[in-house]
Amino acid sequence: MMEYFDIHPEIKDAMQQLLPVVVIESTVWVHGLPEEYSIPALVECQKIIRQEGAIPAIVGISDGRIKIGLGAEDISAMIDRKRARKVNLRDIPQCIQKREDGATTVSATLFMAHRMGLPLVVTGGMGGVHRQAEKTFDISADLTTLATTPVALVTSGIKSILNIPATLEYMETAAIPVIGYRTDSFPTFYCSSSNLPVPERMDEVDEIAGILRIRQKIGMKQGVLIANPVPQEYSLGETFLEEVVEKSLFEAQEMEISGKDVTPFLLERLHTLTSGKTIQANIALLKENAALGARLAKYLYY
Repeated sequence: MMEYFDIHPEIKDAMQQLLPVVVIESTVWVHGLPEEYSIPALVECQKIIRQEGAIPAIVGISDGRIKIGLGAEDISAMIDRKRARKVNLRDIPQCIQKREDGATTVSATLFMAHRMGLPLVVTGGMGGVHRQAEKTFDISADLTTLATTPVALVTSGIKSILNIPATLEYMETAAIPVIGYRTDSFPTFYCSSSNLPVPERMDEVDEIAGILRIRQKIGMKQGVLIANPVPQEYSLGETFLEEVVEKSLFEAQEMEISGKDVTPFLLERLHTLTSGKTIQANIALLKENAALGARLAKYLYY
């Protein structure tokens, strides 16, 4: 397996010494945020993780090599070259074979973390069941991978552009635990709450870590979603956000945008239609998730 992996020396040392490592996907920085916001936010998140006593490990693919421990300069180069493909789980071998650059989504990142024996991944918002999935069968590989990969995922819920109730139903069917961190309401990325309850609320990090340790010891194979809401001051109103999402979805349909091009198009339209409020929320929740992930990682390693 290691024939295709390059591990940064700091990450390798941390793994050998059983120091807490927080794995971070790379798509959010390469494709998810506008270039002028991406690198400053990334540097800040790395700083937060280190301040909390853990080590950040951004993963991605560079020139056909799986990289564990990319730096801000590596992500900046991916952005500048504008050639990094968005890589989900199924795309990993093709990206390696063609010696391409690839920014990993949640599904690919979960896989890489698990193969490295790293128990925790941090992201912004994860994928789920798309609207009108009953017609398109469009369900994110993030969900199917989490259902079969025993890694904890810290996220601010499911992206608001998706079908939230159907996604929660899918996770229940797939036996994926959903834990709300200090919240009774399931967060929806840009919005700190929804009209849907979380199956389980936990207010203390050590309590969540205890659940994860039990699951590991008894051999459960599913991952765990830890839902950490966007800070209230950055949260967008549910009604307003839904109106903007519906408008953006209509535009995507009119322009015949489909497949993996839908999400980046919608996120860009939301940024424009909310006068940048979604970007502010995205950066705020990424910082919150970085801090929570680092605190949780420390409990998992000790």
